[in-house]
Amino acid sequence: MKEGDRLIHSFGRKGFVPFSAIIERGISHEEKSGFDDFNACLTVVSRENYDEAIRLCTNAIASGELSREKLSLAYEVLGIAWYSKKEYDKAIADYTKAIESNPRSDEAYYNRGNAWYDKGDYTKAIADYTKVIEINPKDALAYHCRGDAWEKKGNHAKAKADFAIAPEKGDKEACRELTTSPSAGGICALLCWNRKEDKS
Repeated sequence: MKEGDRLIHSFGRKGFVPFSAIIERGISHEEKSGFDDFNACLTVVSRENYDEAIRLCTNAIASGELSREKLSLAYEVLGIAWYSKKEYDKAIADYTKAIESNPRSDEAYYNRGNAWYDKGDYTKAIADYTKVIEINPKDALAYHCRGDAWEKKGNHAKAKADFAIAPEKGDKEACRELTTSPSAGGICALLCWNRKEDKS
């Protein structure tokens, strides 16, 4: 996986989903009007213009022209924009709509888990990270982030187990450095990069 390839797993504390994949999922030559707003939304969110992304994706959704997959993606991008503005309740609402449109979207579950985590609802974050792992058992970030949430809840045994699995899944390019967590008992836990820091 290339360095930039986990972009939209939120612009927050954890990892990223490939923005290149989102662009590829979004753009189609025969689509017009609402689709133009949809494609423009994908572009402006990658530039961190969240207010414009919210406007464009809202227009695209309201057009009624999006396929189920693109509708899910539009809600997911709305969630990312709200999350980036620290509007966690709005982000959660849009991630939930993305999941309703595409129940197999591990990205939407992951991003919603991040929002629950940042709201301090670690139980709901764990449930979403667990769903990511059910859909995509190779997602190292989901194990790591679930370990973080278990640690916040004081369940050091479960945190240690997840921290042990995360490095085995091999998603090392999604992480900036290694650190030792108190719960990991000497096991190096992955500390995932903050994309905004990398851009500065």
